[in-house]
Amino acid sequence: MNEDIQLMVDWLEYRLQSAFSLDELADYIGYSPYYCSFKFHQTTGISIRRYTLLRRLYLSTEDLKNNRRIIDIAFDYYYSSQEA
Repeated sequence: MNEDIQLMVDWLEYRLQSAFSLDELADYIGYSPYYCSFKFHQTTGISIRRYTLLRRLYLSTEDLKNNRRIIDIAFDYYYSSQEA
């Protein structure tokens, strides 16, 4: 995998339980937000937004298996509500 893409994935994984923006990622990587988004999608086949949504969903299901409260999970992974 491309080293820049791996840096993006690592950065995203570290921030899955916090709010972040594409601009912050771009500043970290050293490219424009457009270029980061384009290269990520070109390499992985999914957008950065979709990647973070799928990863948060997966981690949420793991937390549910460990009997965490739904409201706490929703708060941790930035869902708009516990119903989301």
